Amino acid sequence: MLLKSLLSSIANHFFPRRQLKIFEKYHLCKEDYDRSKLVTDRDVQLSKVNSIIWFIPEITNVYAGGIVTILKISQYFSINYGTKNIFVTDGLFSESNKKIISEKYAGILYDFILLKDSNKIFGDVAICTFWTTAFNLLKFNNCKKKFYLVQDDERCFYPHGSVRELVESTYRFGFYGLVNSNNIFETYNKFQKCMRFLPGIDDSLITENKIRKDGTTHIVVYSRPSHVRNCFEIVLLASRKIAEIYKDSVVFHYVGESFNSRDYNLPSNCIVHGNISSQSKVKEIYSLCDIGISFISTPTVSYHQLDLLKSKICLICNKNGEIENLFNNDEVVFCDATVSDLIYKLSEVLENKDIIYNTIDNSLNKLNEFSWDKCLYDISQYIRNK
Repeated sequence: MLLKSLLSSIANHFFPRRQLKIFEKYHLCKEDYDRSKLVTDRDVQLSKVNSIIWFIPEITNVYAGGIVTILKISQYFSINYGTKNIFVTDGLFSESNKKIISEKYAGILYDFILLKDSNKIFGDVAICTFWTTAFNLLKFNNCKKKFYLVQDDERCFYPHGSVRELVESTYRFGFYGLVNSNNIFETYNKFQKCMRFLPGIDDSLITENKIRKDGTTHIVVYSRPSHVRNCFEIVLLASRKIAEIYKDSVVFHYVGESFNSRDYNLPSNCIVHGNISSQSKVKEIYSLCDIGISFISTPTVSYHQLDLLKSKICLICNKNGEIENLFNNDEVVFCDATVSDLIYKLSEVLENKDIIYNTIDNSLNKLNEFSWDKCLYDISQYIRNK
């Protein structure tokens, strides 16, 4: 993805008109707004939801947190209300991903269609799931109600400018909001009604930590070079420095995205696992680790952070406007988003293991609030006007 971004920047430099394509692609006319408003202005009570149309981006990782939420909601509606889910995308969807969905989400009723064929379908409910798909939903009116699943402040993915403004414009489309953080709730609620939900936790990753007999401390690091909001440079430089100082007494495990350790001069006690599709492998790594580093600069809490906490791992993270509203200083180790402070905090917990075990114990009590059963029930009630 870094190479793709670099090539795109080079292309934009030599072909400046190329930068206008995104605005031409997402251009809307007054008739588009007016026709959508006829749907969004209705006060429809949905006693039964027979079908949900999902407008989704191309799925590259079926285990990604945002995709997990979509699939869990879909599964819940299928099992409890017999709802058929139709996923609409303009990208390819692999047979391997379909197999994973059928195996991992038992009882889900679903089908995939291409965006170009979406004018042939009807749904009781239609939901967009990323800002680009909101434009597809605005033009789709073969439904009774429209919703917008907002799982991050997507404006923050872009610098202040035209694209950021384009993202914010989708908040004014009139769709009911389904949002997963207080910060996003306060933003979206200025434009349209919405409900806020707390996501659940993947219990399949729960593992008992092992006490390392050789005294080695294992640390898992969420590292995604192509996603600027995960502060890759900070977590990599700090962890590399700690690895050099503490040598064989620490081992760092980098997960989330593949990269070449030689490109960053990582020592031998830094292991790059990359994007792991096997949950058994993830569980194996988590079972080794006492400490986890996961930064996210946008105002949300990531599923990766919740999974670390549930796996009895001491979480070191930055304050981002949301996670500090959910956890306090006794439950996670907060860190300034700087290399120097992360080095300091890592040294502190490595020298005082009581910090690790106390925060683990405290955070486990808070995690009882993060229940998929409650989350999915609340979402279903909101969609069904109950």
